[in-house]
Amino acid sequence: MMRLGRLFRRETVAPAADAAVRVAWAAATAQVPFANLGDALSPVIVAALTGVAVAHADFDEPVERLAAVGTIGHALRGGLVHLWGTGLDRNLWPKNEGGDLRRAPAPGFRVHATRGPLTRAVLMEAGLDAPAVYGDPVLLLPHLFALTPRSQYELGVIPHLSELDRQGPDARPKAEHRRYHIPSDAGATVRLIHTWTAPRVTALFERIAEILSCRRILTKSLHGLIIAEAFGIPALYIGARGRGPRRCDLAQAGHGVDHRFADYYLGTGRRQVWCYVQRQAEPTDWADAIAAVDAHAQPVVFDPAPLIDAFPLPRHWSAPLPTAPLPDWLKEIEL
Repeated sequence: MMRLGRLFRRETVAPAADAAVRVAWAAATAQVPFANLGDALSPVIVAALTGVAVAHADFDEPVERLAAVGTIGHALRGGLVHLWGTGLDRNLWPKNEGGDLRRAPAPGFRVHATRGPLTRAVLMEAGLDAPAVYGDPVLLLPHLFALTPRSQYELGVIPHLSELDRQGPDARPKAEHRRYHIPSDAGATVRLIHTWTAPRVTALFERIAEILSCRRILTKSLHGLIIAEAFGIPALYIGARGRGPRRCDLAQAGHGVDHRFADYYLGTGRRQVWCYVQRQAEPTDWADAIAAVDAHAQPVVFDPAPLIDAFPLPRHWSAPLPTAPLPDWLKEIEL
């Protein structure tokens, strides 16, 4: 396996059969033998950009490694970690007895880009240099892969994993989450989607195809939102406060938007955002939800060049890769 330090150079190299990039992501385990769409796209995106094999590295593995997609920055320790488009949870960052953020330990982190300014602010408070380069790497999917939206459903609805009754591809919304109930007469119009998949790259792209089969998206899944927006599909976040369409000012306290979404929205230049609020225990008026997306969804305006330029490995990528079928070297990534 090629050491990561040998690859962190700004030059273009051909794929090498004996090279592998160590990437830290929330991978499938013996206890949870499934992939979560957003997290699992991290090694796929890195492999597509580099043309080099990818190997999983644990969050606390004492080796030099790259971290990209996911709210994982707070969990990384040991060895040198290169952060590129990564997010974190401020509440989970280690703190001292006084409650202040602990400074990142040596060798710690080298920050190339963050998902958004909220992540950057935490890293800087922890004593790290962090450039104002923002963006979730999942936004690069249309540039990396030949994927096209094929509208079949009027609306796709994506719960958060915590709202599902089990882990894995067969999960369904918990019974008490009645807002996700789709009556039989709406089944041809509204598509329920979630982000658990089998731990195969082909399964990830099958789930992406489900999202791309919808004209609109309503979501509690961050990467459900990002995938939709990356491909120009109107999407709204399912908010927590109020009822129906609601505008949120992310600069104000109590805006009610999950910090991961707020980080992403701010990283793509949006302080005022719309969400759609529906109480968990009450059925959703799907026609009203569709009208809300049509009226209030904001298209993302994102220049991929700064994020791509900040990528800390040599790039071997020039055009979108095919997905039908996927190249064998991508299909072989162990998620």
